[in-house]
Amino acid sequence: MNFYRWGLVVTASIIGLGNVWLLDSEDLSINNNIFEYMGIITMFGVSTMLVSYSFRTKGNKNIL
Repeated sequence: MNFYRWGLVVTASIIGLGNVWLLDSEDLSINNNIFEYMGIITMFGVSTMLVSYSFRTKGNKNIL
């Protein structure tokens, strides 16, 4: 996996952790924190997709 993709993984991870930091700890209801929850789920999915892409690609010699 090239450095560009690793950079995207790190960026998505930082954004996902930032969304955890932005959660309102006094009211964790879905209505109050919908954007934070969706951001966490989306960034986790983006990170997983980017990391697993190389493992799903056949014939790619540059896996890591």
